[in-house]
Amino acid sequence: MQRALALAALPNVSFGAPKTTARAATSRSMHRVRPGDPAWPSEEKWQALSRAVERRLATVPTMLAACVAGRDDPRCAEVVKNLSNPFYIGDQARGTQISG
Repeated sequence: MQRALALAALPNVSFGAPKTTARAATSRSMHRVRPGDPAWPSEEKWQALSRAVERRLATVPTMLAACVAGRDDPRCAEVVKNLSNPFYIGDQARGTQISG
């Protein structure tokens, strides 16, 4: 009975070609937008998104933020020391962005 119902529904299923080619979809999905890129959302759009999620949007600083003040900062030395440790990188909120 279920098989008959499934077969009866087949005429309603569209097997047509997608509206975009696979190549176009792949090239769009492979492009990563980064801060500073023209497609990066404006501050106003980030604020709108933050309001939409009831202010639960978190800003994640770069892993090397501790090094902005200089490499003499002990926090920077700790980060640099651990950059070759995949477990350390994986535990950082932005670590997977760096390691790919």
